[in-house]
Amino acid sequence: MIELYQSTSLRLSSLFNSANQEKKEIFTHRPRVEIRLSNGQQNIKLPMLVDSGADITLIPLEVAEILGLELGKEIRSTSASGTFVTRETKVKAQLLKGVKSYDLGLMDVRVPIDKIEGSNLQTYALLGRSHFFMKFDITFRENTL
Repeated sequence: MIELYQSTSLRLSSLFNSANQEKKEIFTHRPRVEIRLSNGQQNIKLPMLVDSGADITLIPLEVAEILGLELGKEIRSTSASGTFVTRETKVKAQLLKGVKSYDLGLMDVRVPIDKIEGSNLQTYALLGRSHFFMKFDITFRENTL
């Protein structure tokens, strides 16, 4: 079994306890994995959020540009944040876990090219179900670090 869950703590906010004015921090954990994306001789490693509710994989435009990916036709994509324009492309991917790597093959990805109102989706790297959930049995463990 491959343990894929990497816990990344993100500080959400600081709250003050009215009784003693002590600062309290609230943390949330997000399942992230390190992925190597490659196109010819160009490659880049980046953490990607594992999204069990996403049908597609998204990579930032800057990553697509670094890799020299040829962007295909425009597609209107929809997320919980709204509808936005993406471009289709393909990229070779490997899951990195310690010193081991696992081939994910040639993945269909979409690259957001416009800003979603109130969001900055262009900076997200999101790993959807295709090509990932088909290859691994995924377990989310909320109570472990």
